[in-house]
Amino acid sequence: MNDPRFQRKAVFFLSCFALTTILNGQVQHPAGGFVFDDANVPRIDINIPQASLDSLYADPYSNVEYRADFKFTRGSQSEGLSSVGLRFRGNTSRNKEKKAFRVSFNTFERGRDFHGIEKMNLNAETNDPSMVRSKLSWELFRFLGIAGSRSNHVLLYINNDFFGVYI
Repeated sequence: MNDPRFQRKAVFFLSCFALTTILNGQVQHPAGGFVFDDANVPRIDINIPQASLDSLYADPYSNVEYRADFKFTRGSQSEGLSSVGLRFRGNTSRNKEKKAFRVSFNTFERGRDFHGIEKMNLNAETNDPSMVRSKLSWELFRFLGIAGSRSNHVLLYINNDFFGVYI
């Protein structure tokens, strides 16, 4: 349609629809709380039997969740859960040396969460050496009132070995 009146009407209609969707959508911005407070960088400790960790690395494309213990430390306060599910996540990151992880708090105990979170993605950010693009994008979305993931950087330790900074 090359009719300018039709194009203006279409743009107006789509703009109204988009604005209504944005304003009335299910955008929720829960507070950062203990997990997503940006005041300092927390530490995550995962303890997993070495045989399970070896199995995880032997087949990085498997979605089998291995039983592990999880501890989250912010400053002098630590909280944790035992028997969480741990697996790799992503597609291309499974080929990388630094792998991304998914922690599932309710795999072995249905209905359980950690501060309202059922699953936590630990992104390796292997394609972003600055490790800030995702964080800044999600914060910008949230600032603009658009649904965006809560996030923060963490120091990840598995079986007391430092695996790196994750988001």
